[in-house]
Amino acid sequence: MKTFHQCKIKYLLVTLAFFMAGCSEDDEVFTGVQVSDVVGEWYVENGIPTLEYRERTTFSIGSDGSFKVQIAYATDRNCDVEEYEGTYTISGKRMRIQHVASSQPEVLFLNKYDMRLFYPDLQMEEVDHRIVETWHMKVGEIEELLINDPDFIPVEYSSDDETVASVSPSGSVTALRPGTAYVLATSDIGSAAIRVVVELEDMPLDDYMKYLGENIEAGTKAYGSFFTDNPLEDDSGLTMRYYFLWDENVSEFAFSYNEKGSIERVTLMVRKAEILQKVINVYSEKYEYVSDTGSFLIFRSSKNARRVLVTVDYTNGIIQFAYPDDNDPFAQYDGLVVKKASEIASMVGHTITDTDKQNGYFIDLIMDSSVYQAVSVYFDPETDEVSMVRLYCKEGISYSEVDTWLSMNYVATGSESIPYAQMNPYVLISLNTTSDGDVVITYRRM
Repeated sequence: MKTFHQCKIKYLLVTLAFFMAGCSEDDEVFTGVQVSDVVGEWYVENGIPTLEYRERTTFSIGSDGSFKVQIAYATDRNCDVEEYEGTYTISGKRMRIQHVASSQPEVLFLNKYDMRLFYPDLQMEEVDHRIVETWHMKVGEIEELLINDPDFIPVEYSSDDETVASVSPSGSVTALRPGTAYVLATSDIGSAAIRVVVELEDMPLDDYMKYLGENIEAGTKAYGSFFTDNPLEDDSGLTMRYYFLWDENVSEFAFSYNEKGSIERVTLMVRKAEILQKVINVYSEKYEYVSDTGSFLIFRSSKNARRVLVTVDYTNGIIQFAYPDDNDPFAQYDGLVVKKASEIASMVGHTITDTDKQNGYFIDLIMDSSVYQAVSVYFDPETDEVSMVRLYCKEGISYSEVDTWLSMNYVATGSESIPYAQMNPYVLISLNTTSDGDVVITYRRM
């Protein structure tokens, strides 16, 4: 794959060398080329991407004799950006580029918007369009596409990534999600390219969280059909579907979904360290802080009445939004204290009696858990509101095992007697052992 892209770079660089020494002296296509004819940024039209491969190529030619080629590509297993920089000179009809192997492309057409080239050795034509503007838009914004040229009358519009920015037949550009798209306006005199960079309002990248609980097809509708065609199994048993993005901030991400197609986890790969630091600053103000493990910052939010763990891996540049693992045995009965007493009774197969109501308390066995053996519930019989829940762990479940799980899911208070808490709603959590050595977790609703 690397060798292939190195070849692509070579031929793209040769694209810029359309007036190299290989052109014949009696070629009458051009009588001479000025630097001003080619200076600027250009977008290479690559046609329709496939599920196996897509590529976006741009290059810039500077008035100071510099040039840069950028090839961003994605396969069903990889995503990368390669750049090549060099220098060029123009003399008459010829352009010479330093450190580039020679070739003999034929220039079929050149004006201020379009270049069309033909490579005899490859039997391939290439069409390039001048990038006339770069727009920065926020998600949801709509702008009208206008080219500042009285002779340029658009007759057609297109976007190379309509999941990022769509364009209507009349030229209205709508920013749909973070990323970069190139919108082409085509007229009788050529096609002008607009680079559209779509960003979130404050760039926290948590817009992806909205897909938690949605069906995987909602993700496909939003991000298109370019994803891994062989989903992988991650460590939780969920199926992962990878997407590779033309995004300034995120290079790739994955939806993890269960057997019903419901998205349970979203994982992002962030491109730059400064972006990650900005994200951390926003999340520190926006979400409930849980812990810092030395490699991970963990926050907590909620969606669809379910708790969401927000994890920032600042060592590897990864952000993850996830519902707690339904297969986690500790999570199975976590959060009971915020439920009604009748709900808890139904979960464990208990019938609340008049004696229970008189005492404001009941206890029963838990039959379907691998870690808990019993639960006791303290409640108000008039309102059914729960004030305290105790979960009794089975023999063999260690104190350190439970403490580690709590530290990953709740805020550390610094108190030895009540080491953990939940902020909204406010719950105090303590951990102790019985005389028999069994571990007990106590949740108190405040």
